[in-house]
Amino acid sequence: MKKLSFIFLLSILLAFFGCKKSYNVTFVLDGGTRTGGGETSQLVEAGSAALAPEVSREWYALVEWDQDFSVILAELTVTAVWAPAISMEDVPVPSSGITFPIGTGDSDTATLDYRYEIGQTPVTWFLWNTVYSWSTHVNRGENIYSFESAGRMGSHGGEFDVKASSMTLYHPVTMVSWRDVVVWCNAATEWYNDIYGTSYEPVYRVGGEILRNSTNANGSVCDSAEATANDGFRMPTAKEWELAARWRGSDVTNTVQSEISGYNFASPDSGIFFTKGNSLSGSTASYENDEASSIFGWYNPNSDGMSAEVKSKSSNALGLYDMSGNVLEWIFDSTGSNTWRLRGGSWLNGALYSQLGYLSSDSSNWASENYGFRLARTPK
Repeated sequence: MKKLSFIFLLSILLAFFGCKKSYNVTFVLDGGTRTGGGETSQLVEAGSAALAPEVSREWYALVEWDQDFSVILAELTVTAVWAPAISMEDVPVPSSGITFPIGTGDSDTATLDYRYEIGQTPVTWFLWNTVYSWSTHVNRGENIYSFESAGRMGSHGGEFDVKASSMTLYHPVTMVSWRDVVVWCNAATEWYNDIYGTSYEPVYRVGGEILRNSTNANGSVCDSAEATANDGFRMPTAKEWELAARWRGSDVTNTVQSEISGYNFASPDSGIFFTKGNSLSGSTASYENDEASSIFGWYNPNSDGMSAEVKSKSSNALGLYDMSGNVLEWIFDSTGSNTWRLRGGSWLNGALYSQLGYLSSDSSNWASENYGFRLARTPK
């Protein structure tokens, strides 16, 4: 308080006596790019505030500036503090709900009546490993996390030495089981709160307790995880994943135009049209049309036997990348006996398996070189 009073008094005295001394203020973007706002180098009159630049940096979000520049009384260097971003897209479900077709043959329908967010891309190795390292650190004390798998940076076929060198931080994480994903989603929620100052509540719990252990020794506990209605990060449900994958907005190209279960998709109440289930997400033709499909999906044989950096292909109408191909994505949809659904196809599979209506499944403890996931969240 005394320091603030001194600064305030000094700024008044400087103004009263007509002192016009100015100081250089330098903003260091640390890998970011200025997109507007103040200049990176400013000459600021004593007692005045500097104007922060507007900045962006791919894969990152600005957490804060490391110095206070509200009252400048000396030369100052201010550096941007960044952290990995979690980029989500809103799925704008109207309050009246939305009905959409499901399955490769568009033979049935489903309905959702709430807005939610879904990850712009599958979770990258960069984000996975950041959260993993934070959550498993000894400083976490009794709230430390334990994982059966540490995950892997992207994936590759049999030519390990050749293909592994092509992997980057921005390939999807692979070699993670459904159990690992459940626990990591809770870790991501707590990490995000710690870094960004939010107060999201972890979703996956057992007996009300936050699930923090995905090891095989804790497998039966993991398999009984309950998805609460909390607002933390989680996997999408089957309905959420398919709605986001099919969403085409007002564009009627390659959309379902038939009547299904009494609902006319040629004239939907919501005004939203839906890509056919035999197609890749966003595609203008069925999976059999390789020219159209390869614009949106990373699959065999165009994958050259390995994963790709996320965003290597075009997005769908919601701005979602890799909904078809690259990695199969775990979702929170059980088929019974500790078996859970995966959606979207992968670099290892042909286009047939990348149809947005296609269903795959595997055991909750199984991790594979072509299994990954993306996040979802229901804001309060």
